[in-house]
Amino acid sequence: MEWRPRVSYRVLIADHDPALLESCRRFFPRHSWELAGASSGLECVVQLRRFLPHVLILEPSIPWGGGAGVLAQMRCELDVPLVPVIVLADRRKFDALSGLLEFPVHDFAIKPLSLQNLAFKIRYAVHHLPLDSDRSSPAIRQTVSNNPF
Repeated sequence: MEWRPRVSYRVLIADHDPALLESCRRFFPRHSWELAGASSGLECVVQLRRFLPHVLILEPSIPWGGGAGVLAQMRCELDVPLVPVIVLADRRKFDALSGLLEFPVHDFAIKPLSLQNLAFKIRYAVHHLPLDSDRSSPAIRQTVSNNPF
């Protein structure tokens, strides 16, 4: 069996559900990934600037700006890095997704989440999404340029 170095990603989860954040906090360190959480749109934008994630997992109905507000900030504000976005979709609330259709979203994950499936989506998003190199997170540019695959 060939040894491969683990790639450490920074994942930002913007969701108001503390149980989801706790589940992810237990799961992602197994992959040697760092995790930050945000429970509101305002906090999410602050964390995008400060934490510089590789991927944003976004709940569309988070308070104080919502998913659409976060995506608008990513599109309009030059100091908010562009990162791949995986939107969390609740089976019962598909109408919440309609406000996100005008924004580029990389993928969707249906709640209740399979964390293994989410991990796959994160890996795929980091390595297969073309981004504007001037606005993407420095972490993404470094990871993609060092990708041996």
